[in-house]
Amino acid sequence: MPDDNTELVARAKAGDIPAFEQLYRQYSARIYNFARQLVGSADDAQDATQETFVKAWNALPGLRKEATFGVWLHRIALNVCRDLGRRESMEAPAEIRESAFGNHDTNELSGRIVASEINDAVHKAIESLSPEHRLVVVMHHVEGLDISAIAEILGISKGTVMSRLARARETLRRKLSAYLEP
Repeated sequence: MPDDNTELVARAKAGDIPAFEQLYRQYSARIYNFARQLVGSADDAQDATQETFVKAWNALPGLRKEATFGVWLHRIALNVCRDLGRRESMEAPAEIRESAFGNHDTNELSGRIVASEINDAVHKAIESLSPEHRLVVVMHHVEGLDISAIAEILGISKGTVMSRLARARETLRRKLSAYLEP
């Protein structure tokens, strides 16, 4: 996850509040989504996001030059979520609202219901994983972080990340076999 915000980070490290605000705008949605996957509730995720950026602002002078801001920020967010001690599972996505039934034909509605059922099954399968496996799946497949970034954030080897991903994928494959084509 390369960082192309070197100048912006340098300005923020020097105390430039508008530069940090710009970094906040660039990263807050990703950090919120990451926290949401870990803590479960929207309120807790919002609290974790705010706390992450407060901690980042306070710790910014100590950021190593070679460290990428995004990886560093995810590491702070992970620690904040762990501190909250609320490893609740992800909430299921919102159900189809009545307004969605409005002007849609039966095939489209049927497709939406099936997609919602599959989405629910995937979320339930992910939340049933062990915390270590769920974390790497979320970081890699939801957040889009590469193996190296995950290893750096979690403080584990790349091999451990790849092993956890492989085991998690196998578990998910077994649990979701009914939805997979033969």
